[in-house]
Amino acid sequence: MGFSNDCAHLMAMLAMEQYGIALADKFSGLGLASTPEEARALHARGMIAVWRPTEMVRDAQVPPSWDVTSDSLAAFYARRSGTDRLLLIKSVDVETAPDLHGLVDASFGRFSDGLEVFIAGPNALAAASQSFARSGMAGVRVDFAHAPRKNET
Repeated sequence: MGFSNDCAHLMAMLAMEQYGIALADKFSGLGLASTPEEARALHARGMIAVWRPTEMVRDAQVPPSWDVTSDSLAAFYARRSGTDRLLLIKSVDVETAPDLHGLVDASFGRFSDGLEVFIAGPNALAAASQSFARSGMAGVRVDFAHAPRKNET
């Protein structure tokens, strides 16, 4: 179709929102939130918030770029919400990934600065409920600021 990066970025945001809307419709206990304040209100009512990113991302002028994917957006939201930890769920385990930086998008380091980042792949998710029950975190803590890039020694 030949549409612009700005258009593709907006369509990706809207696709995330549509998926969130579908999840909230399918599973009871989920509610839609466009801001951390709306999420806190849902949490206070015992619900799980599903983020609708379009408005918040647009207002913050997050650049429309393929270097900014859902990983960077999750870090953006985490920082805006005031948390200090972020858990990313991945389809591969950190221990078997050939390059840690290949697990996230190119802008992730900038957006996750100041966050304690954990990555959980299939093996870590098997024990996640026990970790959470002990007030722990699933996955492996990863420091992208100090992790070597592939082919660096």
